Amino acid sequence: MTMPDKILTEYRYDGQVALVTLNAPKGNVLGAGMMTELQAAFDNFASRPQLKLVQFTGSGKHFSFGASVAEHVRE
Repeated sequence: MTMPDKILTEYRYDGQVALVTLNAPKGNVLGAGMMTELQAAFDNFASRPQLKLVQFTGSGKHFSFGASVAEHVRE
């Protein structure tokens, strides 16, 4: 199994399965940083044709509160 050095998104491989953990425990809000890391993870997954499943989980109490509202508010 491989674990890249990520802060907001962690992933590892277990055979034909990629296990992705959203790692921002206070709601796992999908902000720009996490979305960038998720895109990099999916780019990596695309180079692994043996993958059959990508499983998501969230650290902390909640899976995810969704997109970051604060990043979409006009200043």
